[in-house]
Amino acid sequence: MAAYSVVKSQWDRIEFPTGLAEGVRVSVNNKFACVKTETTFYAFSGKVAKWIPLRLPMGSQPTIQIDTNVIHVTMNQRIYFLGENATQWSGIKIETGELVK
Repeated sequence: MAAYSVVKSQWDRIEFPTGLAEGVRVSVNNKFACVKTETTFYAFSGKVAKWIPLRLPMGSQPTIQIDTNVIHVTMNQRIYFLGENATQWSGIKIETGELVK
């Protein structure tokens, strides 16, 4: 799968090791493209022109919210953020506020 950054005038391509299941939905807005597989949530940021993976525990059911400038992924008592300028996900444990990777 490939996505194009208008800001950087470049493409970034990502390969899915097991391919994509039939019916997988890709979400796109003016700053992000996102796709979830069984084990990983991938987000493309147009500002940094990169696909950025977030590993998911097997069987997890994350809640995903794509806003104008940030993506939120909530699962297993943790919340992860990816801002439009970020090159990696940032997360915390909801109960304690402790940073997680």
